[in-house]
Amino acid sequence: MTVRRRIKAKKVVADIRARLSDFELMDKYELSPEELQRVLHCLAEAGVIRNAELDERGAWFDDPANRSVTRGVPRHYLRVAPFIHDRENPAHKGFVTDLSEDGFRVRGIMAFIGEEKRLVIHASDVCDVEDVEVRATCRWHRVDSSERGLHESGYHIDHATATGLAGIRRLIEVLGLGDRNARQTGSNPADFIDE
Repeated sequence: MTVRRRIKAKKVVADIRARLSDFELMDKYELSPEELQRVLHCLAEAGVIRNAELDERGAWFDDPANRSVTRGVPRHYLRVAPFIHDRENPAHKGFVTDLSEDGFRVRGIMAFIGEEKRLVIHASDVCDVEDVEVRATCRWHRVDSSERGLHESGYHIDHATATGLAGIRRLIEVLGLGDRNARQTGSNPADFIDE
């Protein structure tokens, strides 16, 4: 027997307009990445929100169709966002919101595009592996336009030891919510939305 959840469209739209990230929406409404995609599509199809509003989300909206050609390694949102810090300056802390074998997204750490950092992911806090240290280069950086002004950056992993790579794989295995690139199949988006 399948249990269907109902989500109030007005609440989701209000959260989207308040600039909640995909990660925050998935956490709040207990959705998988695929379910969130279907909910967003359903809201646009019903005319509750404009497609342009979804497109404007920029860093927050990650349409798998836009990435299917460019992303060769699956990226996974995480159930729990592990803490991360700059090895050279431990006071610079943030958390990892998604992870792949060749990169990750961080919220909370200031970075410049092209800047290389040695970062430590606190894997032992959330998983049965040692903390993972990587050398990574910032590929993009944005500041949240809300009053919080939270920094968000995307990093490419330049170097990780074999143990570090195994730790990344274990984090994905234990905490991963799935690959946003995966083909979207399953239930009708209308199954989730309640006017």
